[in-house]
Amino acid sequence: MVGAGIQGLWCAWAMARRGRRVSVLSAGADPRVDPAASQASTTAGESGRLLTLLEGRPFVGSAAGAFERTVTDGGWLGREPDERSRWWAHARRAAAMDARAVAETTDWYALASARALDLWSRAARDDAHLFDGASLYQGAITRLYDSPPVASAAARQHQDRGVLVRHIEDAASLKAQVPLAESSIGAGTVRAAVVTRGLSLDIRRFVANLIEHLEGLGVTFSWNTRVTGLRWHDGERLSAVQTPAGEVAARDVILAPGAYSQPSLLEALGARITGVAGRWLLMPRPPGWAGPLKLHLTPEGQGVAGPALDLNFMAYRDQARDRDALAVGGGYIHVGGPPFATDPAQLARVDAQIASAVERLWPQWWRRCDREGAIVRSSALCVRSFTTDDRPAFVNRPTTLGGRFVLHAGLNTGTATMAPAIAEAIADVLEGTGESAGMLHPNPETAAGCSPSLPGALEARVTTTSPGAFA
Repeated sequence: MVGAGIQGLWCAWAMARRGRRVSVLSAGADPRVDPAASQASTTAGESGRLLTLLEGRPFVGSAAGAFERTVTDGGWLGREPDERSRWWAHARRAAAMDARAVAETTDWYALASARALDLWSRAARDDAHLFDGASLYQGAITRLYDSPPVASAAARQHQDRGVLVRHIEDAASLKAQVPLAESSIGAGTVRAAVVTRGLSLDIRRFVANLIEHLEGLGVTFSWNTRVTGLRWHDGERLSAVQTPAGEVAARDVILAPGAYSQPSLLEALGARITGVAGRWLLMPRPPGWAGPLKLHLTPEGQGVAGPALDLNFMAYRDQARDRDALAVGGGYIHVGGPPFATDPAQLARVDAQIASAVERLWPQWWRRCDREGAIVRSSALCVRSFTTDDRPAFVNRPTTLGGRFVLHAGLNTGTATMAPAIAEAIADVLEGTGESAGMLHPNPETAAGCSPSLPGALEARVTTTSPGAFA
């Protein structure tokens, strides 16, 4: 197992439960010791995570031009456009023109996310020890919208997947559902809501618990172990994974690379991944806090040009400050591949967008916290992996030891939510059943294992000497 983000850990758990001996290689540090150096978006950001149906979805339609402009100009770029970002912008514009594929991808995200939410709930019920100290919340999660038509479309998606609790459009019901947002409802900032089933948790605590559980199952971890290449036999079957300490061979090999991966090595496999970061704001929980929230603001609602803004509001225990805190995460900054580079002015603009949205939602609470110096603008970056068309990069090839080599990556903002369903599907592929292969890709033929041949004539040895990490 290459990669120890949330996807890699779920895959390791799925295989260990099936009686397999599992070894995990991670280029990052043990997140229990140094989360910021884990080289995984799961733990490199702040602790709070929201798990709902629409955390992952295609952006190529609604934000097709986001890679063409900087954040200050209404886009997602974290620095001035260059040749690589212009290539990404062109590729995503082309993908947005295929309406059928966008609709197919939208349905697939919802299908896989609904399945994953069931698996998260099952884990919370059957393996409750994994959530010890993780501020787990299960139940109704309210998604707030400034646009009733956007809320209605979201309500239909939730209804189709059986997770809709309530769709609210009148002000009186909105105020009853979210009393904390009464002033913003009266001001028209919030005009509709979708109440759905979901979860929220402290992802760092959950990951620490899961790693300890995996170690108890006999799973071994090699931290700070960078994968530098892959060795192929006849350009078709994987022979070994290459590291500075030597080669590692196994019957089955899973790669769950995120945005921290080496672009050159991924591109040799036909997989193109880029990083889009989110930012965090930390503050005390307001009195009367009743559960996680999500706020969706259209460009019109923000009074700016550019894509919509999504913010997640999640409770967690701030151990450093000994308080019950709120993590507000969101925003989109294209940072490319590692080493990530951004213009501080672009990061500051995203921070300002998040702060402005929170102030509009809770003006009185915001002003009070601001006066008391209780608002922390985190320096953490949660870098999510995006593909050119928001479909996951998927490679399924044989190994020389009679097993399979599977690469799966690029679920943009949906990896944490979707990880259990993807892991179960990969485990089915490795076990030869393929029962849940449809969870792996929107295209049925690709999901069934008919992935294209590796591009070009692969040489016996594919390596990269670029600095940084693949896993």
